[in-house]
Amino acid sequence: MVTPSFEADPVVLPDEDQENLWLSETVRDSATIDVDGPSITEAEVTNHMAVYNRAAGYGGA
Repeated sequence: MVTPSFEADPVVLPDEDQENLWLSETVRDSATIDVDGPSITEAEVTNHMAVYNRAAGYGGA
């Protein structure tokens, strides 16, 4: 039996780049779901997300 797999690291905006863009990370989270397919097929999907806030005076509050 072959078990194909793919995994990727979340994309992160480094602190220095956040500062250059007048951004600050306010939330970072991830959610994973498991799906059972036909026969013995399974899939696990993880979604990574981040929310950024723009500094006051630069389009932010």
